[in-house]
Amino acid sequence: MAMAAIASYGYGLARTTSLLMTDAEDRCVIASRNAFGYEHPLSSDGATSLWPLHDTTCGPDLVPAFLNPLVVALAVLCLTLVVVTVAARARRAGKVPRQLRAEP
Repeated sequence: MAMAAIASYGYGLARTTSLLMTDAEDRCVIASRNAFGYEHPLSSDGATSLWPLHDTTCGPDLVPAFLNPLVVALAVLCLTLVVVTVAARARRAGKVPRQLRAEP
C-alpha cells in the first residue's frame, strides 16, 4: 500500500512542471508537449504546490483530479493495515496456551 501511494504521488509529480529548472514559458512548452514555439498563455494566478499536488502555471491544472484523493486514501489504508496488524499480533501474543507457559 505504501508503495502504491508513493507511486501515485510520483505519477502526479511527473505530470507537473514544478521540478523543472527552466523559466515558466519553457515549462509550459514542455507541459503541452509542443516544441514548435507557439505562444502559451501563462496564468497570472497560476501556482504550484507539492501538497496538495497541483500545477496551474500554464492554465488548467496539469495534475489529474483523482490523484490527491487516491494518495490520501492509500496512505490512510496503509496506516490502518499497520494498526490492525500490530493490534492482532499484540492480541495473539497475550493468548499463550497453558502448556507453553513457564511454571514458577
